[in-house]
Amino acid sequence: MLCSHSGRCEVVSQIEAGESLAAIPDKPDSDLDEVLQPAKQSLAAGDVAAALDHLKPLASHPDVSDVDVVMADLFFALGRQQEGIQWLERASATDAKRMAIYLSFCEIAVRQQRWFAGWFH
Repeated sequence: MLCSHSGRCEVVSQIEAGESLAAIPDKPDSDLDEVLQPAKQSLAAGDVAAALDHLKPLASHPDVSDVDVVMADLFFALGRQQEGIQWLERASATDAKRMAIYLSFCEIAVRQQRWFAGWFH
């Protein structure tokens, strides 16, 4: 299978094989990891503003499509699913045509095995 982003290929392979998507680890590049780890630590400590400050450099990073999606992913990584979904919902309310947010809602639906909702997004 040809893919431009190996992480997405892993998700597609898992879906096609009917396997759980929960087993796919996130593996950020080292330069991204330098930004993500402090942001994740701030978020874990309850400091959302500091986490956002740490993520600001990603707004111009070529491999990051949407900082709000990264923030939601950090919530998800910390087991705070409801907050992650709420973050995406607020972000979509400010700019409803952001493709990365549509794709995030699609991924959530697929992970929850809501196939039609995943396809519809």
